Amino acid sequence: MTANILTLGILLLAFWIPLNSVAALIVFGVIYGLFAGVVISLLPACVAQISQLHEIGARVGLVYAVVALFVLSGPPINGALLHYGGRTGYQYVGVFSGLACLVGGGLCGLARWRLDGGGRAAV
Repeated sequence: MTANILTLGILLLAFWIPLNSVAALIVFGVIYGLFAGVVISLLPACVAQISQLHEIGARVGLVYAVVALFVLSGPPINGALLHYGGRTGYQYVGVFSGLACLVGGGLCGLARWRLDGGGRAAV
């Protein structure tokens, strides 16, 4: 999960910003979609992994309620970046979205590290 989120951030920063052709956009969309699909589908499984059986439904609902706040606030922020960015607005959108993914991946990694006992767990 963490690796996929960080990969999404790297993809956005490395490939979205210099994107300049339709073919490159299609390739980017396919690769980005694969990694985004993994993140979306693994979210309930990650919650179930750390939950008791009778708590899974409530915790998945809570996770999606928290995620909804960010999903609903991201598009207006990106729209404002496009509006005020002019010709370079799409690059600003890529930077914002890429940094958001990197921060989210870092927080996901930090949570995993804390659950593993600060790196002391056997793998």
